Amino acid sequence: MSSTEFKFEGMNEFQEELRRIKNEFPDAEEKILNKGIKNLKEFSKEKTPYRPQDKRHIKDEYKTTRAKWNGDCMETTMTNTAPHFHLVNNGHIQLNRKGQEVRFIEGQHMVERSMEQMESEFPQTVEKMIAKLLRV
Repeated sequence: MSSTEFKFEGMNEFQEELRRIKNEFPDAEEKILNKGIKNLKEFSKEKTPYRPQDKRHIKDEYKTTRAKWNGDCMETTMTNTAPHFHLVNNGHIQLNRKGQEVRFIEGQHMVERSMEQMESEFPQTVEKMIAKLLRV
């Protein structure tokens, strides 16, 4: 009986590159998420109204967490610690001194608008980072 043997040139190098990418990818995933949350924070700050007469500014109160593992996926969060953030973002009813409703102040929806911007721009950022990872 005869035996058939296949030999692929360069297969060992390809397998080594795949192992290298696999070993480096968790770090890259963390970097991508951290870059994404940083961009979201910057976009939100740009869209947040600024009043110079206030002591504390909503735009300075955005806080983010570093990417971390939660079960089988990575996650990161962004919050705003200003006590009146939800009123500016979502809107609120303005009352007079008697407690009667005067008008509804429409919300600025800074975070929602920032998320929409992220949805359009973030895929290109991810593609660039993955291409950079594959080139190295």
